[in-house]
Amino acid sequence: MFDVIVVGGGVIGAAVAYYLSLEKLKVLVLEKDSVGQHASAGAVGFLTVDSVPFSHDVLREAGLYSRKAYLSLAPQFKKECGVDIDLETCGTLRVAKNEFDLANLRQEGDWQKAHIGEGGTDFKTVPAPMARPNRTFSLKKCGDVDFLTATEIAKRWPAIEGKIAGGFFYPQDIQVTSSRIIEAFRQSAAALGADFQESREVTSWETNGRRIMAVTAGGKKYAALTFVLAAGPWSEALAKPLGLRVPVYPVRGQLLIFEMAQRFLSCPIITGGAARASGPISALEALRSGAAESYYLGPKPDGHLYAGTTLEEAGFDESCTEEALERIGNEVCRIVPKAGELPVKGSWAGLRPATKDNLPILGKAPELDNLYLATGHFRKGILLAPFTGKAIADLIVGRKPMLPLDDFSPARF
Repeated sequence: MFDVIVVGGGVIGAAVAYYLSLEKLKVLVLEKDSVGQHASAGAVGFLTVDSVPFSHDVLREAGLYSRKAYLSLAPQFKKECGVDIDLETCGTLRVAKNEFDLANLRQEGDWQKAHIGEGGTDFKTVPAPMARPNRTFSLKKCGDVDFLTATEIAKRWPAIEGKIAGGFFYPQDIQVTSSRIIEAFRQSAAALGADFQESREVTSWETNGRRIMAVTAGGKKYAALTFVLAAGPWSEALAKPLGLRVPVYPVRGQLLIFEMAQRFLSCPIITGGAARASGPISALEALRSGAAESYYLGPKPDGHLYAGTTLEEAGFDESCTEEALERIGNEVCRIVPKAGELPVKGSWAGLRPATKDNLPILGKAPELDNLYLATGHFRKGILLAPFTGKAIADLIVGRKPMLPLDDFSPARF
């Protein structure tokens, strides 16, 4: 008999297991394939807090909490389990290919100033992109945001040779290696007593009234006092036999992986995708309209250069497509031509769990007394893993979470 069974072994499931293990609970994680095999492992690992989806106040605070948590988790993981998560406080550069993109990036800057920081330049008053270069405004919690002209960007990042109109640099943004994050949570949880079992697909639930008594996975029954469903886009199908509506859907993302003999980018580069909707827009609406299309280059300490990404309706198909990989390569090479000279190590595709309101699903399931949900993080699973793990652990042990979870409640659907 376990105290808690977590269904799903991605970064969210591993983080939940870690924080529950800190509470000295006996935890079992059941993963249908291999731990971290799906979207978590291929995530690029940019820990950015931007206006989409962080216009929501509580989600923004959750993102800021998690990003700060990684600063202390990184040395802790290295000391406790020997896993280096490759944390770099290297910043992020967002570049605008044209004046339209630059105007949208200014909106992002205005949002940062209004919702996270205070004081500084009001970019709505700047008539032209070159009118007031080198202007910085202060952020209370996210650091500074620097406006840079195309000339200034070329001096600081000479590999960016493509035609651009300017950009914004976020110096306090962090990046990590996602696969190492999952391994760190897993090994640290295991050292505290958590059990991770792979190739254990849940096929049925055993219930008694308002309580789940056990699950069957891999032909074996497992009993527990409490259950957590953290199975990403597979959460909806797993919840249906329980009579629960958990509307998450898969959005495929693809990326290319290059090999760099020598690193020539000091930080992640993101281009496009800065446009913000006037109201809430789901990932599905965004990909259908093209409003959220963006591309990035993510240099890693191990010599890999990640290039992505796509937003695709492809059901549960996790395969790469020649058309998408060619488009990614063409787009990133327009900005950084040197990337086109690098050998390609491989490609990857994964399914992000999205919701129609862009908010994760966190909290106790309606009509069941001992099931908690932790899913629907879309492209922010790596960033939000510490907050999610801590919040779910707090709920299970009877503590009030650090932030209100009402807007993330599974009962909202």
